[in-house]
Amino acid sequence: MKHKKPIIENNIQNQYFRNFTVVITGDTLVGKTDIVNRLLGKGYKGLIEVGEYSEKRIIDTKTDGELLISYNKCPSGESYVKYNENLYKYGEGFIIVFDITDKNTFDSIDKYVNLIKEKSEKFSLIALIGNKIDLMNKMKINDDEMFQKSQEIKKLFPDKRVIFRTISAKRGDGIEELEIDIIEEAKKKLKREKEEREYQGFEVI
Repeated sequence: MKHKKPIIENNIQNQYFRNFTVVITGDTLVGKTDIVNRLLGKGYKGLIEVGEYSEKRIIDTKTDGELLISYNKCPSGESYVKYNENLYKYGEGFIIVFDITDKNTFDSIDKYVNLIKEKSEKFSLIALIGNKIDLMNKMKINDDEMFQKSQEIKKLFPDKRVIFRTISAKRGDGIEELEIDIIEEAKKKLKREKEEREYQGFEVI
């Protein structure tokens, strides 16, 4: 008699299967905390970025079931280097944030891209995000520069999804579109891993 392989229930193994880890990185005061708050539906807080920050939000993907998306902000400062390296290692989606009114934060993008290339093991998405479009009159980076940078990243990771958006965490502009991008990628991961586990003979619930 042929025995059916075990069902993977909603335990630690299945929690990994249903989790999508998003890492938000970038220089100090570019708005990482505000973006996380917006993605978590908390609105604009105007918080200064200090300390560790990590929260989770359950997304109902309807057809694919329940999915847990973890939003993890990389804190700034030397004391957080090891902590951030761990986030990079397990990140599946990366949001690199720069301030459109501060050219130095744009020039730092390559540093974070190199860290992803060096440390990340399984990511599928990079979102290059120019924040503070509510301050367009103080903009220091032109559209061509931003687009060119996104193309450079695409060439570096041809098998990954790379998107570029400008947003305002203060007003909420572009947050919904960014969240849709993240959810779509998370659902793709859910589908891929479900197919892999079913191929291995497990019944996933």
